[in-house]
Amino acid sequence: MKITVETKVRAPASRVWQAYTTPEDIVQWNTASDDWHKGGWQAILDNFARYVEGRK
Repeated sequence: MKITVETKVRAPASRVWQAYTTPEDIVQWNTASDDWHKGGWQAILDNFARYVEGRK
């Protein structure tokens, strides 16, 4: 299985690199939104785990 996520960022490459590698910047974008809840993702992960286990 291959999962690909793409996005376009309108910023200079140096600023994008800083945002992806500086701890102070990472906490600004690498957090869940207030409306995110574990239930939905947990169900997806549980199903994926069962799928992987079934392929062994």
